[in-house]
Amino acid sequence: MARVPRALLSQSAKDYVCREIASGTFPGNSRVSIDCLSKELAISPTPIREALVQLVAEGFLRQLPNRGFHVLPLAQREVSGLYPIGAALESLGLRTASLPCPDRMAELRCLNLSLQNHVEKDPKGLILLNQKWHRTLLEGCDNDELARMIAQLRARTFRYEHVCYAFDRADMVAQVEMHERILNALDEGDVDRACAELQRHWQANLELVIRTGKSVFAPPDHH
Repeated sequence: MARVPRALLSQSAKDYVCREIASGTFPGNSRVSIDCLSKELAISPTPIREALVQLVAEGFLRQLPNRGFHVLPLAQREVSGLYPIGAALESLGLRTASLPCPDRMAELRCLNLSLQNHVEKDPKGLILLNQKWHRTLLEGCDNDELARMIAQLRARTFRYEHVCYAFDRADMVAQVEMHERILNALDEGDVDRACAELQRHWQANLELVIRTGKSVFAPPDHH
């Protein structure tokens, strides 16, 4: 049997832990055990440790002396920093991409309609559908490094949205309407207006997460 490269094992462990953090299965401040992961995933401890060290660098975990790895708690300070960065990165991606072709515009509008019809279903599905809309919007951007940064940031905002979002019908209608304003600007070839609408969209989402998530945010760190 061919031996699986350690880098692939580490990436597999990293993806698994990211999913568990994003879904809330690993809540804030919980310990992530290398031994438990090794048994559950049938992966040796070394690539798992490498994965957890990467997640410390990417802002998902912290490593405490003699206490191992722990999930960073949800914090308003973090989310207030992430969303403006997301707005800037996606706006840059939209500016560097070619205008969507008619087929992609039709796909974006179809996804937007699906979002509107998805409001009564599970939050995870709703967030994944919204992320698919944003990925489709930026498909024309060929900057691989920018795409990687956006994907990494989206992974971090996912856990906030999954835990915090309490969408009602009005919230979802507002989301769909913001998407439509972005698409209308692109239809008219006005990239500047589309980017401005995209940034307003991120700001509105930030305000929504803060409003609905206050009860689960960790107390501010005054150190």
